[in-house]
Amino acid sequence: DTGSSPGIVAEHKGVVWAELIAKGTGGHGAMPWESDNPIWKLSEALQILHKHFPSGKESDWQVTVSPTSLQGSNARNQVPHTARCGIDIRYPQSLCGSAEEAMSLVREKIPQDCTLQEVLSASPLKTDPDHPAIKLVKSLAEEVEGRSVDIIREHGGTDARYFGEVGIPAFLYGPVGGDLHGTNEWVSIPSLIDQYEINRKLIKKFS
Repeated sequence: DTGSSPGIVAEHKGVVWAELIAKGTGGHGAMPWESDNPIWKLSEALQILHKHFPSGKESDWQVTVSPTSLQGSNARNQVPHTARCGIDIRYPQSLCGSAEEAMSLVREKIPQDCTLQEVLSASPLKTDPDHPAIKLVKSLAEEVEGRSVDIIREHGGTDARYFGEVGIPAFLYGPVGGDLHGTNEWVSIPSLIDQYEINRKLIKKFS
């Protein structure tokens, strides 16, 4: 598989996409006393989650909770009955055994009148870094690239999880790149050439 990291990825986080929903009573924006505005409740819930699940640093291996989308009413003068926020939860296997366990960690922090509903979830990946296949690719990569290649972990999820879920050891090592999913996404051409040579040598080992 291809990635953007300078090392062999043997572990990555699981993911839960969820919807945080605050309930209230809608009405007209000119008469806020007649409404129970759910947007204030949603704002409070997000501040609580931000406190309990801080962004941290790249080197931190923790559960993260990122708000990604917001939805209220369709008119500027209308107080909605519900307010919604898309939530991206990432969790290491060492801290949560399942997506539901990660959801429970978040649910126990949100205030009343708010609910958390799962939209989609995906498993974490964790492969033994001493697996023979990893050792072989590491050896070939170091031979081709002339440098030490580390075994690393990543915060994002990948399709490698599907193999791990059925007991097939999986890992990732791809060309160097950056700004994934961004407007300036890029990949190093010399690194692509190295990948070709690594894969050529790998195929030759089994031919």
